[in-house]
Amino acid sequence: MDHQDVFNKIMEQCTGSQVMIYSDGSVCGGSVGCGACAAVLFPACDDDNQPQVETLAVGSKVSSFECEVEGVLLGIRMALKYFENCQYRNPVEYVFIFSDCYAAIENIESMKVNTRPDIFIKIQDLRHNFLHSQSTMDVI
Repeated sequence: MDHQDVFNKIMEQCTGSQVMIYSDGSVCGGSVGCGACAAVLFPACDDDNQPQVETLAVGSKVSSFECEVEGVLLGIRMALKYFENCQYRNPVEYVFIFSDCYAAIENIESMKVNTRPDIFIKIQDLRHNFLHSQSTMDVI
């Protein structure tokens, strides 16, 4: 099964029942430059909420990779905020975060403190908060 088939299967199973977030990051003017990211959160179907969109300026001398990672982290923060404000919750909530950057996904899943301490600390803090919110997250 290729990546597109996996994505389509997840979409079929999750649409309307799970929180899904799409993230992206980009740099203007080359491999390093002014960068930003965005994330869109689609609530579960039983919510009357519309999709939520947030953007973030990452920096003026950043790489596309940094912007992609910050986009995923923005999505995680959005999910935490969503569950804090959610009136009705299941005992365990599942969140799927979609990114088009495999390197960002791989680095978030296996980030080491000596690689990028700044990003590592952010990821660890968000993972800790996610565990306390009784939620499960998959970055795809």
